[in-house]
Amino acid sequence: MPLIEAFLKKGYVVDYYQMTLRYTQGVYESFDLPIKTRLYTTKEIIDFHHPGLQRFNQFAMKGTFRMFQFSNFIIVDSWKRMPLNIASKCFLKKVARIIATHEYDWVNVVGNDMNSAIISVLLKKNHVNVLHSIHEVCRNHLTRSQMHPVCSYLLQNDIMLNLFSKKSEDDLLHLLKDERPVYSVIPFSLFTGYQEFPVSEISELKGEDDYVLFYGYIVDYKGLDILYEASRLLKLGELRKKIVVAGFGKADCLDVISRDENFILINRFLNNHEITNLIRRCHVVVCPYRSSSQTGITQTVFNFRKPIVATRVPAFTSTIENRKTGLLVDIEDAEQLADAIHKSYEGQLYSEMCDNISRLLTRSAQDWIDISRQYEIRYIH
Repeated sequence: MPLIEAFLKKGYVVDYYQMTLRYTQGVYESFDLPIKTRLYTTKEIIDFHHPGLQRFNQFAMKGTFRMFQFSNFIIVDSWKRMPLNIASKCFLKKVARIIATHEYDWVNVVGNDMNSAIISVLLKKNHVNVLHSIHEVCRNHLTRSQMHPVCSYLLQNDIMLNLFSKKSEDDLLHLLKDERPVYSVIPFSLFTGYQEFPVSEISELKGEDDYVLFYGYIVDYKGLDILYEASRLLKLGELRKKIVVAGFGKADCLDVISRDENFILINRFLNNHEITNLIRRCHVVVCPYRSSSQTGITQTVFNFRKPIVATRVPAFTSTIENRKTGLLVDIEDAEQLADAIHKSYEGQLYSEMCDNISRLLTRSAQDWIDISRQYEIRYIH
């Protein structure tokens, strides 16, 4: 969405097509859209008075921005879903033809699902100048042994790719060995739409603030067990601080965390209002990841001028400056993690990191303009 905004500010006319799946509850990354389009239909959105979309109203009124929503079933490799897959693919062909009739100078498809990949292939068959921006190259970025099926499908159909990080580029070249596909590496900056979400309460916090926050989908590679180990080294009682773990998912340590008085556990799906307010009220965000390709954590958290304590994985070494916008520690080192969290409560260091992040936030609009220019040079002109 900030990339769209950057192109609009430069005078482009932009159409945005948002694909929604049947289980979607109107909550998307950095914006809400509580409108449900009927299955296998396309609908133009005319109301932008929703958090994360409000800044587009001025462009819609000028006629330079339009938004469409189309609804489809997710396409999966299952014989039980074959009738739905056939119907969904037929609908995607219709959507691709609609997009092709507009004769856009350039179409950027963003997604790591088969629906978006099929759209890209269909657009190319309709002679559209299409780029596919993909988040994950590997099926499992911990092992790097197998390509993600969506990435493989796009490469087999000679679709131009954009990757968002140097780590993803390294993974791609590692998997392809001597092959050299057409691709670019153009990163993203802050997801500024989160700033539009209002202040609200989260019942589970019970008035708590200035806490250490771990949030997002809970999976083993994110190192929640390392955070729990670090918590035992921290003197949280003396600091009078708690650790909040918030997000849907599973981990072996969740059971013991749920019984620990030093933690507040919110183990469920989080909407955008909750994410933004969890960050607003925290002291620091902690990310003890074991691996990553890229992440939206940094681009979300920095909107609220909060530092991040994270491990030295590519997603964070490329977006966090140690002791300037956060604190970086070694992977699986609970002692370093505990020490960094303790250091974050040192007044001067914390204040300096927050000031540095404020400067990043001020620059973010120009960063997106610069990013849009990279797309222009490579794909439009």
